[in-house]
Amino acid sequence: MLAHIHICNLGIIEDVEIDFDKGLNILTGETGAGKTLIIGAISMICGGKASKDIIRNGEEKAFVEALFYVEDEKLKKILSDMGYEEDELVISRELFSNGRSIAKINGRLVTVNELKELGKVLIDIHGQHDNQSLLDEKKHIEVIDNFAGQELSKIKEEYLNLYYERKRILEDIERLGGEPEKRLRSMEFLKFQIDEIESANLKTGEEEELIKQRKVLANAEKLAQNISYGYDVLSTENGVLNCLEKVRNKLGEVVDIKENFAEISKNLDEAYYQIEDISHSLANEKENIYVDEEELDNIDERLDLISKLKKKYGNSIDEILKSYESMKKEYNELLNSEELINKLNSDLKVIEEKLRVSSEKISEKRKVVAHELESKLANVLNDLEMPKSRFKINITNVGKFLINGSDEVEILFSSNIGEDVKPLYKIASGGEISRIMLALKNILMNADIIPVMIFDEIDTGISGEAGFAVGDKMREIAKNKQIICVTHLPSIAARGEQNYYISKSNIDNKTVTSVKRLNEEETVYEIARIISGGNISETALLHAKEIRES
Repeated sequence: MLAHIHICNLGIIEDVEIDFDKGLNILTGETGAGKTLIIGAISMICGGKASKDIIRNGEEKAFVEALFYVEDEKLKKILSDMGYEEDELVISRELFSNGRSIAKINGRLVTVNELKELGKVLIDIHGQHDNQSLLDEKKHIEVIDNFAGQELSKIKEEYLNLYYERKRILEDIERLGGEPEKRLRSMEFLKFQIDEIESANLKTGEEEELIKQRKVLANAEKLAQNISYGYDVLSTENGVLNCLEKVRNKLGEVVDIKENFAEISKNLDEAYYQIEDISHSLANEKENIYVDEEELDNIDERLDLISKLKKKYGNSIDEILKSYESMKKEYNELLNSEELINKLNSDLKVIEEKLRVSSEKISEKRKVVAHELESKLANVLNDLEMPKSRFKINITNVGKFLINGSDEVEILFSSNIGEDVKPLYKIASGGEISRIMLALKNILMNADIIPVMIFDEIDTGISGEAGFAVGDKMREIAKNKQIICVTHLPSIAARGEQNYYISKSNIDNKTVTSVKRLNEEETVYEIARIISGGNISETALLHAKEIRES
């Protein structure tokens, strides 16, 4: 459950903290006081989109932090597989005025995508736009598949693997089986590229070695001069070695006179031999250093060729050689295209037969659950003051392989006896759509492990007895899920197990949102305010108390 949320500098919210309870949590209050901002804050910590424009005027950043308690064992297992072993999750997100954002889960930096993945199993948010999604026929297949649950998901996973395999085969057939002239041009161009790389006779590590050689040749004259200078300083008649030799001889004459002279003489001998070795090395280097302009030109020409090939085929010799192998494979495929196409067509027939069988399994499962869903929807909508409503779910095989199978799904609806069922978007009112959505959520609530459901003013178009029915249904769902609901209906507010009043005030010429957790007396007063439109009378208070207790 969502136990606590802390919101700073989000729109007109300066600094608000809210403790939520299990069951049905109701948010009411003035229009524009910040109720939707609170839902937006919850969406933010679930990876929802967040624009820098929602940062409070004059502030550098907005901040949202939420605490979740994880109680369901199945959810714990899912979270464990995602890398979260804790029974408590602290999720935070900072949004800066430069557009950057920082997200953390239990103090660890995460990406927004990681927030989204976690949010999918923690919170289900529904607003007015979700109601409208029911009017989109393309979304109806998702309703059926969600109701079908894990059993259908496994069949769809098998189908999806086959679907992408078929897609790959069709792409290969298209590539190999194009127009003969186009295929011939492709082969000629590939042959040119293959020959160009082959003629270069490239070797791994060659470029690095050439660069080293070039550095030596390009600096040969300077090397020769400096090496000669070093050799002359060490080895000429008045050089270091001759001077050391004279010192050695002089010390040799007195080495027996003083004890520590033996150690000094030994160190001097070692220095002499080391310098002598250096002198010999310099002499060898001097012999090997020479200026060869022709060799330098050859290396420059080779490096230039490698550079041109890198621009065409890869960033290194290894990448060029990989491109070479890939081009040879493609060339051979085109060369033997007829044989390969025959094999691919044979493979395609096998895959399509498997796809047909898999898609039929999907259709059969959908038809079974569609009949069950029609019946359950009718029962739940009867509780929601729509006793005469009828549903018909049409599942049509379109004769081709789509990403979700071979079906198109359409939910048809009739709200009155004697009227034919018709597409939802043609006849359902706003209030009816809201109740249909709530009915679906009621039916599907046991099909998932998401512990928190958010309803943001989905009671649009509902009034009278329907409002009481919706409130009762939310209370029923809240036995198994935590619900946070923004509403303007007194009948729904009256069903709250914990109610919160959202208000705004002007402080230092700035609008500030406040959240007050209501006690029972205050809850009745708030319901009366909603009933009376602000002018609270004794009659409104009595009515509020009556519907609260009913």
